[in-house]
Amino acid sequence: MARKKSPLPRKSRSRTTIQLGATPIHPELVKRLDEAALLLKNIKEQLPELEKLLRAADDHWGMEDGVYRFYHQSRSRVGCA
Repeated sequence: MARKKSPLPRKSRSRTTIQLGATPIHPELVKRLDEAALLLKNIKEQLPELEKLLRAADDHWGMEDGVYRFYHQSRSRVGCA
């Protein structure tokens, strides 16, 4: 059974909208937002080096070698020396 449309226009409210002037922001939220902004800034600054590390870790044996050695209990790599 189909729902009938209401003749009155619907007021849509976005849940993601923050009205900064309406309510005070909790200090913990401000702290977390500042930390997130700092983290993002640092990632952007270090992006070329991070991409270089990713390429080195993502080569042919990067993931497969560790999984293979762990599965076969190779003591030289797992740290059970």
